[in-house]
Amino acid sequence: VCDPKLIGTVVLDRATAAEPLDLFVLFSSLAAWHGLAGGADYAYACAAQDRFAEARAGRVAAGERAGRTVAVAWPQWEYDEFLTPDKRGELGELGLAPLDAAGGVTLLEAALASGESSVAVIVGDPVRVRALASAEPPQVPPEAAGDEFDAMSDDDLRAYLDYLRAEPPAPSR
Repeated sequence: VCDPKLIGTVVLDRATAAEPLDLFVLFSSLAAWHGLAGGADYAYACAAQDRFAEARAGRVAAGERAGRTVAVAWPQWEYDEFLTPDKRGELGELGLAPLDAAGGVTLLEAALASGESSVAVIVGDPVRVRALASAEPPQVPPEAAGDEFDAMSDDDLRAYLDYLRAEPPAPSR
């Protein structure tokens, strides 16, 4: 779960480091801001993408990278295969609604125009959404923003990924 989001983000940034990009957009999730029961790994990876966007925006300002950088923490999409009737009901109880494609395009344009490096998109009942939106997002340690990965050689990064993918040792008795 973490590899595509975290390592994919770092590798994409490295691969495009010398490119004159207009945009560098990361697709995060509201799970980064409010957690996800049973999906802590996904929530963590999305929160790390949000922090990476902040770090990358600093690199753009320093002339080390190009392209407007933003991580968009998306809500549940209308077309998501995981949007079951039960999940739709849970969202409704929180005052949330799924996002459709037209709304997604409009909100992506707003995120890009915001000037922020990390933006949460929340759709639903305005009063109830305000209460959810006022909560502080969970904090990810600065080292999760990608600096430690940038300092690694490609060989060290591969070795680290192999380590993360290895089976954990059996518990001792």
